[in-house]
Amino acid sequence: MDKKAENEPRPGKLQSFFVNVALLALSVLFFALPQPSRIALNGLPLLGYIAFIPLFILIRRISFRFSFLWGLFTGCSAIVCIRTGLRLFIPWQCMLLRPSIFFI
Repeated sequence: MDKKAENEPRPGKLQSFFVNVALLALSVLFFALPQPSRIALNGLPLLGYIAFIPLFILIRRISFRFSFLWGLFTGCSAIVCIRTGLRLFIPWQCMLLRPSIFFI
């Protein structure tokens, strides 16, 4: 067997990665929109009920080994999205938001 053929990435692997990123972004969006923000001052609470559906689909698609990494990305991006929306209502969040971006 040719060694060059073994080292080439599979075409479905990159596509699978982008589907996983899209599911993660959709889950974070559905998690952040129910919170009060500039988009909706009272939030969109019905989206909170479906926020975890894309995340559950993502969990079924990934291996246990990578689940910790995807969980880290989900948590950090959800915190950043929610904290930026809370700046509108809680002024001292501006002081806490800037240092938290450096730890991500």
